[in-house]
Amino acid sequence: MSTPPTGSTTARLPTLRFAFGLLFVCGVLARLLGVVREILIAGFFGATSALDAVYLGLAVPLTLTVGIGSGFIRAVVPITAAMTVEKLAGFMRAGCFRITIILAILSGMLALTSPVWTMVLSWDDDQIPRQLLVASAIFGCLAISSVGIAGVLGGIANARGNHLSTSVSPLVYNAIVCLSLLFLGGWLGVLALPLGILLAEVSQIAVHWLCVRGIVAGARGDIIGGELGALAGKFWPAAIMGVLAGMNYVVDRVFASMLEEGSVAALAYAYKLVSLPAGLLGMALAVPLYTRLSHFRASGNNEAFDKTLLLGLRLLIVSGLPIAALLYWTSSPLLGLLLERGAFDVRALDLTSVAFGGYAAGVSFLSASMLLTSASLTLARPSIVLWMIAGTCLVNFVLDWILVRQFGIFGLSITTSIVALLTTYMMVWAVAPAMLRSRDLWVPTMRGFLLAAAIFIVCWQLHPYLTGLHEVIFVDRILTVIMMSVVAGGVACLCWPLFLGREWRELARLRGIVAGFVSDPEK
Repeated sequence: MSTPPTGSTTARLPTLRFAFGLLFVCGVLARLLGVVREILIAGFFGATSALDAVYLGLAVPLTLTVGIGSGFIRAVVPITAAMTVEKLAGFMRAGCFRITIILAILSGMLALTSPVWTMVLSWDDDQIPRQLLVASAIFGCLAISSVGIAGVLGGIANARGNHLSTSVSPLVYNAIVCLSLLFLGGWLGVLALPLGILLAEVSQIAVHWLCVRGIVAGARGDIIGGELGALAGKFWPAAIMGVLAGMNYVVDRVFASMLEEGSVAALAYAYKLVSLPAGLLGMALAVPLYTRLSHFRASGNNEAFDKTLLLGLRLLIVSGLPIAALLYWTSSPLLGLLLERGAFDVRALDLTSVAFGGYAAGVSFLSASMLLTSASLTLARPSIVLWMIAGTCLVNFVLDWILVRQFGIFGLSITTSIVALLTTYMMVWAVAPAMLRSRDLWVPTMRGFLLAAAIFIVCWQLHPYLTGLHEVIFVDRILTVIMMSVVAGGVACLCWPLFLGREWRELARLRGIVAGFVSDPEK
């Protein structure tokens, strides 16, 4: 990836194939480290009231952290994509300085007031240890002050076609959390987790800076106030979208705290493990496609914008629905294989498996919503998307309140999948409404649903025979997961000509069409 010469206003983008491959490979490694992190947490702390307190205390700070960090990354991309290197250097210095001051004040205020708002989150639940709740919240609040700089630097790197920092930063993040658990878990106990998260958030600044410093090396420039104003205009919608989406999980954890001990922790385990396939598919496509979508929208090339977005959505939905059916039926042996050791007992496994099944149903739409959230920020006025996300937060609260009474922890996780489905198609209507009036999106969606239903029915019929021994020994769980995967793969192969063959040929043709709108020779 080459650095543009001084004064250049454009940067040569890497091929989409290269960017996707880099993000996918690093994403696999980061997600595997994430699984190791969850294995360590499960082995050390299980699913207890102490871990419930930590996750509940971190709920609000981490929601703000994700919203603010993703907001800056997404806001910076369209603003800095066409800047000269000198202007970029000035933008980076002035922007990081001012953002750091604002976020330091915000994180300090939240840390000081944490005893008040954490009591509101836990209501009158006596099983939540109050001191752990407040201590975890303070660690989480302090982490907020670092995400602004990391977000600006990461956004600049993405805008200039350098996706290395975005690829490597999750690896570093999970590695630091794992090391904190290993070396500090015996000393600090469950508080080693929020401390590790704080250290990992701070490390993101160094990771992004190492990639960005080559882009602005030796450049000097002054920032014009208009660019910072434009950054604020792009940042607020992106940050509010991230925070509103994260509030769904805050609400879920508050409702889970009213269930049996360990429910908050079980919900967190399940969501993080389902995020392995969802995040792997969603982020690997969303990051490089967002750069291109921003360029297309800025140049007024709506045809290339629509075709590129359609390509990404079809890939995510058609691939994710069969995966969802497989994950649902392998939840118990898979989670037992990964987590059931040390403090993580059979009761914790049963709770987590139930929650995992509900989350698994929405894998496709959790990943598609990542892409659509980025795409919506290319709109001149994304306020309609903000109102949609706010509406889905209300829907999430109502469904949580209704379904938790009937289905317990499964009601909370299936609500997330339902809301992800609703959010996906509402945002398609806001970003590219023509898609909903044609068969280009509906036909592959229906075929993906039919294939997922076929896998679901076959696994349902064979489930008693394939899982007869999965709760006995380690080897049987491995065999069960392998057999279920082979069954699902066999169904997919048999149904390929009927359900998916035509769609994937069309996707190959569509990719060729999109390549014609981009300057790179190969996509």
